[in-house]
Amino acid sequence: MAQLSVHQLASSPFDDPKADLFIRTSDSVLFRVYGIILAQASPIFSDMLSMPRPPPEHASEDDYIDGIPVIPVTEQSQILDQFLRCCYPIPSPNIDSSSFVALYQAGDKYQADV
Repeated sequence: MAQLSVHQLASSPFDDPKADLFIRTSDSVLFRVYGIILAQASPIFSDMLSMPRPPPEHASEDDYIDGIPVIPVTEQSQILDQFLRCCYPIPSPNIDSSSFVALYQAGDKYQADV
């Protein structure tokens, strides 16, 4: 099982130690999030989270960090941060024109209204 200390953790609010899920971006940033929020915002995440996972003791090293499940995604951390801020019950982020297309693609991929 991997350890949190060897990974870069995203900034607040995606660093909550009480959150029940990690999302690892393509540039190796970990977002500690609440699965229930993602499941409500995205049918794709809802489906992913409803699938059975092997217990930590039988999983590969990258599947859990400190006993918390990890979901790898292809998005980079800047786009995932903006995507999650659109999903979370917090003020929406300011989206610059350079990341609009990538954010729209992430929303489309996860079938979330961003």
